[in-house]
Amino acid sequence: MSLLQGRRARISLNLSTAEIAEQVRSGSADVGAMAGHPRRFSELNPGLRILASSAPLPQSIVALSPDLSDLDRDRLQRALLSTPSSVRGAGAANFGQGAPPDYRLFSRQVAEGKAFSACLRDRAPLLTLHCSSSDHISTVEGWIDAAQPDGDRVRLRLTTADRRSLELVIERQLLEQSAVFQVLNELRGREIKVLALKQLLATQPVVLETPHQLEISP
Repeated sequence: MSLLQGRRARISLNLSTAEIAEQVRSGSADVGAMAGHPRRFSELNPGLRILASSAPLPQSIVALSPDLSDLDRDRLQRALLSTPSSVRGAGAANFGQGAPPDYRLFSRQVAEGKAFSACLRDRAPLLTLHCSSSDHISTVEGWIDAAQPDGDRVRLRLTTADRRSLELVIERQLLEQSAVFQVLNELRGREIKVLALKQLLATQPVVLETPHQLEISP
């Protein structure tokens, strides 16, 4: 999304890397966007040209929660690092001791992507991928007081940190991408952060178009 920002495009989603490459090769799509190593992609697709590539993502890590006790964390660390190379070697799980990667640039890209999603006013296939100069994105934090079904959508009532009442509407399938729950009542009391255009927050209810506009605590 960061590389496509400022463009106008008709987007097809949920395609595999091979399907994306084939759509470009056959002329069904003008441009494909995917994750992967540029050199490896060029080896597999000699007829296609890479127009741009983003900064490399930080390596994945095995991280132990700070909520664990020091004793449990030490035991888990020793267990992980003492496994045989057949389990943790390059040809298997591929992990070992090392310094934590620097996530600062990646965290900024994620935050900018979430904020940018608040400017997409609908989910039509043809999207203008930019925030206009009149768009001002605001962040609201609070707690969910109630969650009620409304057809295929869900209505969330919340109290913000500055004691305002706010009602949100979002499709259930999008909500399920932002929070794990069995029944809606499990969302009550959870902390929530909402990204939306400032002018839309003045209306009730606030209709959310993407799951990235919500952060809901477990």
